[in-house]
Amino acid sequence: MEHEKPANLPTHPRTSAVLWELCVPYSVRSSSPVGDWLVSGSQSLTFILKLQIPELENSLDMIKFLQKQSGSTKEIEMQYMLSDQVYVKAVVPPTDKVCLWLGANVMLEYTLADALNLLTNNIQSAKKNLNYVEHDLDFLR
Repeated sequence: MEHEKPANLPTHPRTSAVLWELCVPYSVRSSSPVGDWLVSGSQSLTFILKLQIPELENSLDMIKFLQKQSGSTKEIEMQYMLSDQVYVKAVVPPTDKVCLWLGANVMLEYTLADALNLLTNNIQSAKKNLNYVEHDLDFLR
């Protein structure tokens, strides 16, 4: 059964995606509790990966931009997201290193080349995992 998306949901992608998931009644075609648990876990992982991939791609784009600017002596004025819907202006001097937030209160400094490789590998892994999870979810349904 296909549900129509309500028109009055907020426009922020994270908020609207979460609220949309909460609005749609949860229905599982499997009759076993284990099947329900597997479907629920797969849906959660799909949701997380679909949020994670665009964030990784945005970070990768920024690394590529910084690599292009690394030969310059000109400072760059930009805005960065401090938290959801809160942006801060910053003046960034030319650099060959960046800090990447890895999660679990861990941030590490990488060279631009290492950060590019890490993010590229993470995007490929996330896309591959998303394909696996979506395939498994199709099988479970």
